[in-house]
Amino acid sequence: IYTLLNVLEFNSTRKRMSVIVKDEEGRILLLCKGADVVMFERLAKDGKEYEEKTFEDVHEYADAGLRTLILAYRELDEEQYKEFDNEFSQAKISIT
Repeated sequence: IYTLLNVLEFNSTRKRMSVIVKDEEGRILLLCKGADVVMFERLAKDGKEYEEKTFEDVHEYADAGLRTLILAYRELDEEQYKEFDNEFSQAKISIT
């Protein structure tokens, strides 16, 4: 069971959608899905070892006429989340 904390909607500028959730163990996770080009740019250093093979697979699927999205996640600590949530809330208020 996950508790939804935030939703960052898809738009054509970001080319990705993200949610921040808290799991039953209290871990805060940023889950993201998006276009391969955008997602590969954001890989952590240790994720780069799979980049070439994943890129090949994605293009193989695309050549077969399949649409693909890349999925990624990152665990956030409580302080990172609080800082983000504060800035995100301020941004939402300033728009409305």
